[in-house]
This record gives sequence, C-alpha cells and structure tokens, in this order.
Amino acid sequence: MTMTTTMNHFKIISLVAVFAGLVSGCVNLKAPSDPTRYYLLNGASAAEALADYANGSGPVVRLAPIELDPYLDSRYMVLRLQEFEVQFSDIHRWGEELTDNIRRAMARDLLATGAVSRVITRSSDDADFVIRIHVHRFEGVPPDIAHLSATWTLLDAGGNVVYTTLHEERNPGWIFENYGHLAEKLDESLKTMAQAIADRLTG
Repeated sequence: MTMTTTMNHFKIISLVAVFAGLVSGCVNLKAPSDPTRYYLLNGASAAEALADYANGSGPVVRLAPIELDPYLDSRYMVLRLQEFEVQFSDIHRWGEELTDNIRRAMARDLLATGAVSRVITRSSDDADFVIRIHVHRFEGVPPDIAHLSATWTLLDAGGNVVYTTLHEERNPGWIFENYGHLAEKLDESLKTMAQAIADRLTG
C-alpha cells in the first residue's frame, strides 16, 4: 500500500467519523443560549410611553428628569461588595434606561399616596410644585440589603426651593443573587420615598 493510498484512507475514515458525530449529536453546532436577564421596576413596560398620570385631588406636581450618579447610569445592575468596591452584572440588566424607569415608578407611587392630583413630566406644563430627584445609590449590598440613597428637592411654581433632604434606605430581606427580588426591594424603597414626599406636600 502506497503512502498516497494510506492518506486517502485516513481522510475517508476522518470524514466518516465527523459525519457520524453530527448524526449522533456528539458535535453541537447550536449557538449557546443568551443568559442575559432584564428587569423593570413596578412592572412597567419598556415600550410604554412616559405620559401624564392623573388622580383627582391635591396639587399638580411636575417630576423632573431623574439624575443618577455616573456609575449608575447604565443598564448593568450593581452590587456594592465593599465601601469602595462595586460589581456590575453583565447578565442581569435593567430593561430600559434606569432614569426613565425610576421616573415612571415614582410618578405612579406619588399618585398612589393620594396626596397629588396629577404628575406631569413635560416642562412646558404648569405645576404647583416641581420634584427633583438625584439618585446616589441604587444597588444590592450582600448578603441581604437593597440600598437606595437619593436627594429629593421640592420647589414651588416659581422655582424656589421649599424643601430638600437626603433619603437613605437600606431595605433588608433581599435574597442574595436573586436580581428580580433586588428590583422588587428597590421598588419598595421608591414607594417609601414617594410617601415621604407626599407627607411633606400635605404637612
């Protein structure tokens, strides 16, 4: 048997082996499934338009665009491992821009308090008060804390500051590594902050 014949036999055997592997499923040509998961506050749809929210009684408030500390201004959900160490999750992400999602959730939460008649988002519309919110922390802190830290400011129709304060809430009970539960706990903290704003409006 010549060397050429031997090489041809080897090629044929190799091709047969590859074909057999494909048939038996030993060679997996499927693309790996995408492990990325997306989360929203307050069950809001990412496709839902940011519109006015009406209730019936109380002052009309305008909710200004939400401000975030720069490290929060992304789709990645954040864990704070140490005071000076944070971790961004590549596979657990917010389903829309966090500024939009927080703004929509806060509008709904403010109306739910019963303290306002309408929450508007367009700067061209008249309002009795303007609410500005700057979020400093919006993250999970292992092993079981959902941490919200935000400065909110209440202004009158003329743009004068009526009240400003730092809202700090470390919400316990987060199930570690359950990012859907983290979104739920952070949403609870937004409701608490909305109630604090309502109390100031009615106080």
